[in-house]
Amino acid sequence: MRLTLRVDDAEIRQKIKDLNGEDLITVWSEAVLRIAKANATRVIGSGPFGKSIEQNIALENCGLTAEIKMTAAQAYIGAHVHYGGPIMSRNGKTLAIPLPTSSTERYNPNRLFASDVTEKLFALTSKRGSRLLFRAPAKGEKLEAPLFVLKDQTAPQHPRPWWPDEAECQTAFDQFVRENF
Repeated sequence: MRLTLRVDDAEIRQKIKDLNGEDLITVWSEAVLRIAKANATRVIGSGPFGKSIEQNIALENCGLTAEIKMTAAQAYIGAHVHYGGPIMSRNGKTLAIPLPTSSTERYNPNRLFASDVTEKLFALTSKRGSRLLFRAPAKGEKLEAPLFVLKDQTAPQHPRPWWPDEAECQTAFDQFVRENF
């Protein structure tokens, strides 16, 4: 997103008239960084996922330019949350999606990835054709409910726009100047 900084408010212009271009960019970029981080936790959530996105938003100022960006892995996830759509594996592998079963509550309460589960797992195909991952039962034990379903992609996720748009950036700048100058 490229933004042009325009100040229509005479009071704000008076407050920032002595700042040079680099100082203005610094003030503006700090304001936008704050709103991007606030939106991440407000829209995505204040749990570990939203906090991870928030912590990976960074600001780089270089003279008359400023760049607010995220780390590559988090940018991919952040863009997916912002625009929505189905979740697919980036390396072509099948996704193991945790199921809301009694086995999941007992053996995977933190909803870990299948690769992180310490229990030995094996796959079976259900009568409906779904590939399911089960915890391997001990000799003589009954098969428990499945922990994961294997899918090529998830159902489409609804978009949850959180990255600041131009209007939010302008409002954030105006508010930042009023609070700090």
